Formats: sequence, C-alpha cells, structure tokens
Amino acid sequence: MKKLALLIPFIISSCALFGPTYTGETTASSLLKSDTERNINLAFRAIHNCTPKQIHTQINDAKINPKTSTVDSAYETWTVKGCNQTEVFKIKYISDGQGGTYINMTTLN
Repeated sequence: MKKLALLIPFIISSCALFGPTYTGETTASSLLKSDTERNINLAFRAIHNCTPKQIHTQINDAKINPKTSTVDSAYETWTVKGCNQTEVFKIKYISDGQGGTYINMTTLN
C-alpha cells in the first residue's frame, strides 16, 4: 500500500510529461507536428504562464505539387486550450523544396 501511495504523485505528474491531447487533422508529419507543438508551447506559456492541455487542428487549405504529389504549402488553424484559456494559432507550412518545411505561426487573440 505504501508503494502505491508513493506512485500516485508520479503517475499524476507524468500525465503532463506526455504533452497535450490532439483532435482534428493536420498535414504535418510527426516531426513537423512536434516542431509546431514546441513553438506553440513556448508562445502559450509566454502568454498564459501555463502549458497547453488540448490542441485541435484543422486544415484550411493545402496546395499539392502535381509533379511530386507532395504538399507545397498548407494553411491550418490550431486551437489550443489550457488553464481555462484558449489561444488560436494560424499555421502556414511552406516547403523549402529540399525536404524541409518553413513554419509561419501567428496568433488571432
């Protein structure tokens, strides 16, 4: 029983280590999604002094390169919630033509 009592704070605190929960759709690969989340976390913490708990992603537009069938650019809305605050970020992904992607992020609030 003592071991369980010692594990409970660790279990509860570890939930925050795994990051926010996601809903919606994105054109981002797992690496690009992770990079975008890192930028959003920094901005959200600076604005609200807390960490995001939920992120909802929505694809607004995507331009496909007909020769390569890859995404040249994408416009998305990421709605972020945490500590009773909501922040809406407009995300623009632009391919650099070399396999990388530029991220342009602005907030609506």
